[in-house]
Order: sequence, then C-alpha cells, then structure tokens
Amino acid sequence: MSASTPLATVEKTFQNRRFVPDADMEAPTSTGRRKRAVSIALRWVLHLLHDLIKVEALRLLSEHILPGRWVESRQPNEKELKATSVLRLPIEEFSAKVRQGPAVDDEEDYAFPTWAGVIPLTLVAGEPVDDARLMPGVKAPEYARGYTRRR
Repeated sequence: MSASTPLATVEKTFQNRRFVPDADMEAPTSTGRRKRAVSIALRWVLHLLHDLIKVEALRLLSEHILPGRWVESRQPNEKELKATSVLRLPIEEFSAKVRQGPAVDDEEDYAFPTWAGVIPLTLVAGEPVDDARLMPGVKAPEYARGYTRRR
C-alpha cells in the first residue's frame, strides 16, 4: 500500500468564499456596513494518508499548533489511529482576494450625523483553564501559557 491514496480530484477550481473578517466597518447607513475579508480559490487532489506517514502528519500538526505538546502527550493507540483519517491536500493552484480599506457608502449618506469607521477584530488567547480531572500538582506548561497564533 502506498503512503497515500487519491480520494478525489477536483478538475474545476473550487471557490471557497471563506469569510475571514479582520474588522467590522460601519458606514453611515445601516445597509452600508461592509466586512474586510479574504476570498480564496483552490485547486487540489485530496489524498488519504496511511500508516507511519499518518502518525508523522499528526505529530507535525500537533507541533504546529502547540510546539512541545506531542512529546509530553500519550501517543495515539491503534484503535484511535484506525478511527482517525488524515488527509493531504497538495494545492495545485491558489488565488486570493483581500478586501481592505474603509466602508464605502453613497456620498449623501455621509451627511447623516452618525458614527462611521472601523472596529478592528482580533483573536487573543486567554489564560489556560485546567481540566477539572487534572492530576493534582500538574501545571500548565509554557507552550500553553505563552500560546499565540502569531509566528
């Protein structure tokens, strides 16, 4: 058996209009609000990973999300691995469109006396919260206390 098996090939460009706002923009009118967002289009061949490559992919994903977590965690057992699918998605083509800038509305709407502007949105990690069944004395490790998605 090979390390991966093709599951599906998408011959047409798949439009994934993923809405990822980084700001809420308020125009002078209630119908004029806009979001700054990212729109992407992808073309790919999807592969199901097998055996040791699957375990390595899980390790890489774990280390990408929380560096240091894999080595101190219990490794997946055979039953868990059989119940888990890991997919490889090599991207053949990619394009992106990013909407930025202020809200745009009709000129006469700006004469209305209401606030218009941008409210920036961010995702911030909070303090780790211990599991209620955590063994006494086990403290959150540095990778959990210092977690950030910014790299």
